[in-house]
Amino acid sequence: MSTVGLIASNETKGNNKSSFLAKNQTLMMAVGAVGCIVLLNTFSSAAPAANADEGLRGFQQAVQVVEEEEPVLDFLEERESEPEPAPEWEPEVDLESLLDLSAFDHCPSVDPVVPMPKDEWTTKPIWFPHFHHSMPVHLDEKLVNPITRTVSGAKDFYTSAPGLHQCVGETETVTCNNIHPKVDMDIDSMSDNFYSKYIMFVRNPMIAIPSSHNSKLNRFHSVVGQTPEDDWQTVRDGWVKPMFVQWKNSIMAWRNSKYELGMYLIYEDLMDVQRGPKVLKKMADLFHEAGFDSEQDELAIKCIWYNSIGRENILYHKKMIGHEYHEYIPGFREEHKEFFKKELDKFLKEIEGTDEVLETLLARYKRRIDRRIRIDV
Repeated sequence: MSTVGLIASNETKGNNKSSFLAKNQTLMMAVGAVGCIVLLNTFSSAAPAANADEGLRGFQQAVQVVEEEEPVLDFLEERESEPEPAPEWEPEVDLESLLDLSAFDHCPSVDPVVPMPKDEWTTKPIWFPHFHHSMPVHLDEKLVNPITRTVSGAKDFYTSAPGLHQCVGETETVTCNNIHPKVDMDIDSMSDNFYSKYIMFVRNPMIAIPSSHNSKLNRFHSVVGQTPEDDWQTVRDGWVKPMFVQWKNSIMAWRNSKYELGMYLIYEDLMDVQRGPKVLKKMADLFHEAGFDSEQDELAIKCIWYNSIGRENILYHKKMIGHEYHEYIPGFREEHKEFFKKELDKFLKEIEGTDEVLETLLARYKRRIDRRIRIDV
């Protein structure tokens, strides 16, 4: 059986492992197998390429689609049990057969009307960092604005316009998207202008790294959709190791700052049909704590999640086993797989006893890399 991952927050920071497990044991509910879900190119409407079937059939031989195992009671324990065989891959599978989304049939097609912007407010923006463009474009807006009933509550630190600079503008700011420390900022010097807690967006480096590469090409090099597979294969050998370092640094820089962790926004959980609405509820609670007028009704939050992610994106995301594009699954070399596992082990040892949620997440990522990574030439 798979296990509902704990929605990350800083509430357990400083507790020892035994008390953490005792406190949270009742929250670990068994659910049916749920594939690793990561947001599609959402946020992009590029159609699958004609040769998609061949690449997907090839991936069938490489990936192991297995149920997530029971929670790791010893956070550094190795689990070496054999994964179950992958199901038969069906590139032409009917999307509607992948998931039962009938629980969202009652949801209106659009979110409630947003009230007029406030003339005055006393709230402070919440930092929303992520690794090097690994957050899909506009995802923060699609989540934050409806949950806080704002027109432009989600802002980008690097966007400037008349009346807007570094997330401070003429309308209330809820979150401030940034890629520190990739683009280095003196975040501690700005603490008087920002809320004391931050939201850390994180996703599996096996997927975050090719996503970051493709996102940069989309944003800055006029590439539409997914870059050709031979381009990814050419780039990845020089990218994997330095990009993993940056992925790790994006987490550690904020852990070492004067801000407190508000929550990890774990992308794989956000995109999960069962866990996603709960992740959004956790965000809403943090926004409420920070003084924002956030939605608190769980049924409304469930519909906001469904509308923000989008039915087709949820289904395609399931089909592509967690990757954002439709054309192929980015592959790695065997040496990259071993590198990921080794570095995640080192990361686990560095943070041992300081952050149980992050420890659990890193162990989970290592297992998924070990079992689901696609190995090619």
